[in-house]
Amino acid sequence: MPIKIGLIVLAIVGLVFFFWPGHPPYQFLTSLISQKPIQQKLQVKNEPKQEFNTLPSLVKAEYASDITEEDKGFVIRGISATDFYLQKWFGKSINQPAMLRVYAAESTPIEGGAKVEVENGKMVILIGTKSDIWKNMIEVNKYGGESRNKISAHEYVHVYQFHNGCGNAAADTYAAPKWFLEGEAEWLSYKVMHETRLVPS
Repeated sequence: MPIKIGLIVLAIVGLVFFFWPGHPPYQFLTSLISQKPIQQKLQVKNEPKQEFNTLPSLVKAEYASDITEEDKGFVIRGISATDFYLQKWFGKSINQPAMLRVYAAESTPIEGGAKVEVENGKMVILIGTKSDIWKNMIEVNKYGGESRNKISAHEYVHVYQFHNGCGNAAADTYAAPKWFLEGEAEWLSYKVMHETRLVPS
């Protein structure tokens, strides 16, 4: 008996929802009967466009003398956009001073072309703009968008992780598996690039 009552109540709720004015099923039925297309109001957000051309106040930068302004812009944009969206999504970003050091020479002293290391207790983002990873991102750009911004975005997420309890980079100890830290940095940096429309959807 209770099952029958439950089914009847569920059917009544379903029918009310289905035929309630303003709901998609109701709109579909009325458009089907009247043979008129569904009219939907599109809400356009008039949010001011973010430029992302300034580093966060906690990040101090050093650029090699042969860094181009274009490459400098890619690095700054990636970090600035990531900082903005970390604040927007999680209500916080990095909470201690950090360094950014960008090299341009072919003999960049950075394994892999981009990484984060600890120097005198401070997180330091190292990026080489003549590295293989930088060149690879230029190749990826053939498919649309600008992927070089993502390199600094990825490394900035690592700084955020360590500033917010994901481990001690100086001691090479982590509160989460390394694959998780890399996966999160890759996912969040791509999500930032997607939100800023710097990479195609």
